[in-house]
Amino acid sequence: AGKAREMGRLLGRDFLADHSSSVSPERDPYRVQGIAGLAARAAEEGNPLVVEADAALGRFRAELARVLAPMEARFEEAGSSIEEVAARFTAPHRSEAQLEASRPVDAQERSDWLGLERDLQARARDVFAGLHMDRDLLADLARQDILDAGQGSRLADIATLDKLISDVRQDLRDGDMDQLAAGRIDPLMDRIEDPGLRQAVFSELKAIAAVDAGDDITGRDSEPAATYRTRIEAFERAEERGRDRDDTSGDYGL
Repeated sequence: AGKAREMGRLLGRDFLADHSSSVSPERDPYRVQGIAGLAARAAEEGNPLVVEADAALGRFRAELARVLAPMEARFEEAGSSIEEVAARFTAPHRSEAQLEASRPVDAQERSDWLGLERDLQARARDVFAGLHMDRDLLADLARQDILDAGQGSRLADIATLDKLISDVRQDLRDGDMDQLAAGRIDPLMDRIEDPGLRQAVFSELKAIAAVDAGDDITGRDSEPAATYRTRIEAFERAEERGRDRDDTSGDYGL
């Protein structure tokens, strides 16, 4: 509740209240993939990752504010501030009306501001790319982003999954990538707990291993995210059925 009040103070009383026509993610210049999930975890009471998520979100806002410091005069001219702009990136969503209200009316000033929004989003993405998070939190975010991925998205398009893969690659021992390239998932068994997410990481690491030395791995042959959304959901259903059977066995003393 305290976080919501603070964000409301920075963004305006009605900023978090009007969700009737939220800006779609692809049109929202203040949305950074991964930060929305991080903000949701930080606000979710009872989630075992809430403290860690809140701390990571705080580090993101602090680093973004530092990166935006040279632009402070520009924000003040527009009637805003570094803190307000940073808070926009950690708000869960905003309405079309709220987004329009934050933009200048004058045509030239508006055009300049729209260009600034694109620059701000690129800077915020860079800050998120460098944000340190423990693997449990990162895996949780990546799993959810696979489930939420749009139609046509590839695994390589999911920023949180890409961060998780970078983290795992740093942890691999000599010979592990050779095993993965040969189709053996063993090196990931103790590193990624969720079986569906583990398969997604496995797919991406195999694709990275197939890239010729010296070539950019961003051009790797990445599979559709929808394939792994289906697998994550299938593993989840199987786990629920297993729990139901255990509960039934307990009821009958079996």
